[in-house]
Amino acid sequence: MTTDLSDDQRIVPPAASSKRRRLSITRVGVFVALTGAVVGGIFVLRGQESTADSTVATTGWAAPYVDVTIPPLYPFESPGDAVKDIVLSFVVAHRDEPCTPAWGGVFDLDTAAEELDLDRRVTRLRQTGKEPIVSFGGAINDELAVACTDDSALVDAYSAVIDRYQQTTIDLDIEGPALLDQAANERRGRAIAEIQEQRDAPLAVWITLPVSPAGLTSDGIASLDALLANGVEVAGVNGMVMNFAESRDGRTMSESVEDAVDAIALQVVDSWRRNDTPINTEQAYALTGATAMIGRNDVVTDVFTLDDATSLRDLAVDRGLGRLSYWSLNRDRSCGSNEEPIAAASNFCTHLDHHELAFAEILNDLPARAEAAAGAESNFAPIELLPDDAKTSPYPIWRPDRAYIGDSKIVWHSYVYEAKWWTQGTNPEEPVENSWDSPWQIIGPVLPDDLIEHVPAARGDVSEWDGDGIYDTGDLIWISGKFYEAKWWNTGFPPNRDVPNDWETPWTEVDPDDLIVEPVAEILQPD
Repeated sequence: MTTDLSDDQRIVPPAASSKRRRLSITRVGVFVALTGAVVGGIFVLRGQESTADSTVATTGWAAPYVDVTIPPLYPFESPGDAVKDIVLSFVVAHRDEPCTPAWGGVFDLDTAAEELDLDRRVTRLRQTGKEPIVSFGGAINDELAVACTDDSALVDAYSAVIDRYQQTTIDLDIEGPALLDQAANERRGRAIAEIQEQRDAPLAVWITLPVSPAGLTSDGIASLDALLANGVEVAGVNGMVMNFAESRDGRTMSESVEDAVDAIALQVVDSWRRNDTPINTEQAYALTGATAMIGRNDVVTDVFTLDDATSLRDLAVDRGLGRLSYWSLNRDRSCGSNEEPIAAASNFCTHLDHHELAFAEILNDLPARAEAAAGAESNFAPIELLPDDAKTSPYPIWRPDRAYIGDSKIVWHSYVYEAKWWTQGTNPEEPVENSWDSPWQIIGPVLPDDLIEHVPAARGDVSEWDGDGIYDTGDLIWISGKFYEAKWWNTGFPPNRDVPNDWETPWTEVDPDDLIVEPVAEILQPD
């Protein structure tokens, strides 16, 4: 996918074994949910050629991509009913530490938890019954196997991500310079094969590659073959049916997509046979996926419309494709009055006239959704909800008498919420007909790692109110033995002044026990 932002447009945080494996004849052939399906993948089992009339269960799945680092952050943790599962992109090599996995090259996993609230949001997504699928690679930055040349460190890097986010499915998005790096292809194949070998539960591995109407490029085939030759059980090959440019050669977008899908399936047959696993074309289609770039592509003459989406969905049903995706949820809406005057693809909209998530409603409408294989769901252990406790809470406990500005975070009944705009008195749990009717966005549950022991507030931690002082929203002061927090910018307004209504004062009184000051661990650390 190539609509990634330049470095200055992204959110930036503050200062194996290469031995082939052979499977028995009994593991060959038909694709049935109990033997092959995991959330997000179908394993083709190695052995003899299957007969042409074998029955293939339709277990195709749909999951759009989300760019998790592009501002403003997309609320993938509550994507709506139209979306089933989500591909989170992209994990690559850290720009300063090549064997450290990082979102967008700058957020290592701990930093992503702190700055992007990613752990909490992934947990929340799972609580809604949807599956997060991590994608490694992408159009910019260095894919891990390109930057990290130590086999053992590479295994650790991939494993850190897989384990942290409890993955049953991963996506390897190999494009750009990574496609040309055969040494990286071999390292990637050895690392992923070792990880699959070590795991108790299946790991479905999809490889996403650029295509034309003629199918995969020779470099793409080499990337796929490197996985297979090193013993990786590949769940499927996902073609990026986008940015065709001159290769369309008079075809419509839908015709180009169909030709590309058919070509990929034939190439899959060839690749599996080259690696001693004969399969038929019906099985090959179940190993084939397609990812469109909705709306205007980077090649501006290529525009993927809602009609094209319907055609792709119908093609997936007709051919029995294993997967559909699109780039991206961030873009699945009309540009409206924000339409860019330049002829370029947008990171935030499609340049088409449609309602939000219109593409999701079409492309997620598959006849079946892949179910987890026996035991796969046990990889995700539901967390125990933690009771609200101001002394250990990562954010203040919600109070109806306190005003909150946009982006403020609070905790209420075991969950973290973020204010969309200024609000006071609206319970975060208050039922609403539409999500946009509430000033609160649920982010996810309070996690055990969030808990910190707060120092009780004291006058030494908070300054006394100064009549000449200038105060911004959230500033804390004390006066006459009581603590107050500024609701908005103000100066010269005594916090203890009597007013007929709460909204007439820029101050709200707070309980000292509710004040979040420095954690004990930080205060006790020597300078």
